[in-house]
Amino acid sequence: MSAVSPRVLILMLMASGAPSLRAADEAITTWNPLRLMAEKAGLRARIEEGARRLAAMPEARVVAQSHGRVGFHGRAAAPAWVVLDLGIVATPDEVVLLPARVSDPAPDDAVGGFPPDVKCLLSVSGAQGSFQTMQEWAEASGGAGVRLDLLRLRNSGALAGRFLRIEVSGGRLRGRSRFFSLGEVWVLKDGVNLALGAPVTSSASIDNPPRWTAANLTDGFIWCGGTTGTERSPKNGFHSRIESAPEAAPKWVEVVLNTPVSVEEVRLVPARPADFADVTGFGFPPEFQVLAWADDSPDEKPVVVFDTGGAGFANPGDATVCLPAHGVKTRRVRVVAGRLWRRTSDYIFALAEMQVMSAGRNAALGREVRFSDIVESASWTPGALVDGFGSQRELMEVPRWLDEMESRAALEAALLPARARLAMLEIAHQRLLWRGAQMLVLAALFGAAAAVVFILLHQRRARAELRARIARDLHDEIGSQLSHLALLAETGGSRAGEALREIASGARETQQAMRDLVWLLEPGSADPRDLHARLRGLCRQMLEPAIAEVTVECAGAPPARQLPLEWTRDVLLFVKEALGNCARHSRARRARVGMTWSPGFFEWSLHDDGVGFDEKSPAFQPGAGLRNLRQRAAFLKGAAVIESAPGAGACVRLRAPLPR
Repeated sequence: MSAVSPRVLILMLMASGAPSLRAADEAITTWNPLRLMAEKAGLRARIEEGARRLAAMPEARVVAQSHGRVGFHGRAAAPAWVVLDLGIVATPDEVVLLPARVSDPAPDDAVGGFPPDVKCLLSVSGAQGSFQTMQEWAEASGGAGVRLDLLRLRNSGALAGRFLRIEVSGGRLRGRSRFFSLGEVWVLKDGVNLALGAPVTSSASIDNPPRWTAANLTDGFIWCGGTTGTERSPKNGFHSRIESAPEAAPKWVEVVLNTPVSVEEVRLVPARPADFADVTGFGFPPEFQVLAWADDSPDEKPVVVFDTGGAGFANPGDATVCLPAHGVKTRRVRVVAGRLWRRTSDYIFALAEMQVMSAGRNAALGREVRFSDIVESASWTPGALVDGFGSQRELMEVPRWLDEMESRAALEAALLPARARLAMLEIAHQRLLWRGAQMLVLAALFGAAAAVVFILLHQRRARAELRARIARDLHDEIGSQLSHLALLAETGGSRAGEALREIASGARETQQAMRDLVWLLEPGSADPRDLHARLRGLCRQMLEPAIAEVTVECAGAPPARQLPLEWTRDVLLFVKEALGNCARHSRARRARVGMTWSPGFFEWSLHDDGVGFDEKSPAFQPGAGLRNLRQRAAFLKGAAVIESAPGAGACVRLRAPLPR
């Protein structure tokens, strides 16, 4: 099962109607940390045990289908149908539907097209009205079918028939139309796939060969390549002698059975060596024949089971090639490579495994292997062609693989509530931690505010007026921030993450305001050079997070004499108010700050190319910012000029006399 985020796991179960999770989520505030941690430990142990069991089960993975044949693509109808002619009347054990999946789906095909409603019917004659329902299936919730790795429909009524009809109702929405798709259909009887190579007709096929055709439903290619298990392969397979040209004398390899058997299917498993550059379909011949002899006599004429002819054969990559043999009596099965596979600058013939299926069993397992020539090494041997392994993993018989895949799906479904519950508990734990962090932040902020107040109360009586003005600033800047933070802490339960980010942002703003106030009280704050440096730093610090291009231009030199603390404070607060208004409201790309010291005067200006405003417009709603600027300029016995127009940016100028 692919990784799913905790919130998605919870939503998946809640959408399917899991009341216990809803009730538990509502009771989060009543949980104590010890109980929460104990429950989490129990869930982790259950999930880890499930993961160990899953690791021992086969896991189907989408392979790159380099052969180009993905499956069947059809229009949704009421209903659409597909009919397979099995060639014989049989009583199948089950019908298996496998989805059409690709390793590189288009964005609008990512959900897949497995049908939401399927009915399987059987008929001996195939005549209209003669079909009987074998089994039907409908997804329990919208979209559930697209997550299926396979669907098994068992013939519980032991119906017999030659013609299998698959009816599809509904479809998957793509754009304005509905469609469905299937990758392969297996009709199994005692482990034998009766559908392999069967002719297919349909009422709704959208053909786009070779990727989408009706014939792809019975070509043996499945989305996960083959029926592989978990055990690692000890060897790569069979490897012919290396040649310099692809048309070298035909190379062949054959399996000799103990006695002649009736063969339903020959399977060729492409090599993917573990000790070579990772190449799928390694050594698979682009042109080949599969020949069968009923005995070991050199004079007997072989039966041609399969022949690529002049058309060639697309490299199958990781996909097992399944070739119907139609019950031919066989003792020897040979694969003849008419044209060799190009490796780098040379040519070879290689296979990971050859399986000869008789009565649902691999009759070639462990049998004698003969060949025209061979390159033999530790990983390439004749016996590796019939050892029951591909180049990477063991090869499982279809019934066992189906049972294991079904068990895996059931276990994953059983683990889903535990995973969702654990994810919910993790979120609950985070909430508890966030609440604790909120209390610590608030305590720290209140402690810092109390320390500042304590310092101010012990200043000399000569600064009584300054203390009162600083107290007002504490109320305006820090008090409002603390009130906002407290409100976030009380109401942030359902959006704790967002609340905590706002608390952090507010804490930083409060910290900066406190730094400015503390700086004003330090002995060096009355030095105009310190004020000059601080104002330059504030311009970039406050504007650059919001405005792309910030320019600061300075002229003149600050006076060498000390300036009154009240004057320094009012200049600092004027500049901060102007910068803050620009950063919050201007939506500008460029801002230019000018600062000039001249004999007797200090001049400061801010120009931006933002949205601007019109103070005279009835729609304009002035805040405290413009009023504060003019008030600060009045305290400085100077003048503030504010110019702006909608769409033309804004300009703020301050000209203040230097105190004597």
